[in-house]
Amino acid sequence: MNKNFLRLLLTLTVVAVIITLIWLLILPGLGQNIPTDALKI
Repeated sequence: MNKNFLRLLLTLTVVAVIITLIWLLILPGLGQNIPTDALKI
């Protein structure tokens, strides 16, 4: 694997973690019931 691929993979992982944290912080505050299908990504 080259550095570019590893850097891209690391960037995507960081972005995914940030999105997950925002998802977990914001959704409970909205008080909306999200279908389980939406959680299965």
